Amino acid sequence: MGYRKMGLVYDDLIPEENALVQEALRRLPPREFQDRTFRFRTAFALDVTQTELPKEYHVTAETDKPYLRPILAQVEREIATKQYFDNMTEIPAALAKRNRSS
Repeated sequence: MGYRKMGLVYDDLIPEENALVQEALRRLPPREFQDRTFRFRTAFALDVTQTELPKEYHVTAETDKPYLRPILAQVEREIATKQYFDNMTEIPAALAKRNRSS
């Protein structure tokens, strides 16, 4: 049985065990997090009863929009930027020029 027939969207399939994903989930708007939880509970109930949603409630390719991947990409960019600045050994010329204290 496909995940869309159970009411799940592709981003629901991203494993939560990763620290990056945990941070992205923490940043989700409350309504989106509630919708995610509802989809999981519905899918679990369907799995237990070995049924699927009626055809009109299946997720289609048009309605399967990413909600977690954009936030996850933002978290990854922020961590990469932080690591870049943490590993700097000298101030780049462009930043030094902006610094008026030296």
